[in-house]
Amino acid sequence: MTTPKYNKFNTGRTKSYFPLKRWRFNTQQHPVLHSREKCASSTAKTLFSTQELQMLVGLANTLQCNERETIRIALYEASRSAEEAHKAAFRYASSKTTEKAHQGRSSLKQWKLPKSEKEQAHQAAEKLGITDKEFVRLAVIWIQRGIRYRIGNCGKV
Repeated sequence: MTTPKYNKFNTGRTKSYFPLKRWRFNTQQHPVLHSREKCASSTAKTLFSTQELQMLVGLANTLQCNERETIRIALYEASRSAEEAHKAAFRYASSKTTEKAHQGRSSLKQWKLPKSEKEQAHQAAEKLGITDKEFVRLAVIWIQRGIRYRIGNCGKV
């Protein structure tokens, strides 16, 4: 029996030729996840485009937690450094954006959050002069792009 024509490419050594980078973080010690508050007091909802939903799924995989905890972590981190997040990613999160992959928002998503976290995000959004929905999108886009940029460039920012 002859070997297939393309068998020379299936050597098992392709890992070194085509490395797929995985970004994973251990978020078990994050302050948001240790909060004792119930997540039933208020809701955060916004419209996402298909690509933004994919960013959210990728972020959930990176942070190794479910979607609601991912949103809570993103809001917490974006609230702590709102000015930096606004400068870096608001052009993508704006409701009037014309950036590729951030138009045509048709998927409504909503999550239950503790009241204190919702208030903290609302205050940060108010301080920046944007809506709460834009702030939720801003948080997801900023943290996702920040992780990919910083780690992808080995910390050379």
